[in-house]
Amino acid sequence: VLKDGLGAFGVMLAASRFGKVLDSRVKAARWVSEFGMVIGVGLEMLTPLVPAWMFLPLGSVANTFKVSSCFSSGR
Repeated sequence: VLKDGLGAFGVMLAASRFGKVLDSRVKAARWVSEFGMVIGVGLEMLTPLVPAWMFLPLGSVANTFKVSSCFSSGR
């Protein structure tokens, strides 16, 4: 639950910062969103390999990338 909450907070920050830019450049937003999803999934796949103290920060960052990519692509 904490990982998802931190990820949602990161998405709110990204949306407030980049929302207008993404609206004006739709094709670029699609590419950025796909790249963000790839990064998020890659980081999520690395979480079992990191030490226990790094699981929550890495999982939160991965979740932020994945949810932000869905936000920016309009899915």
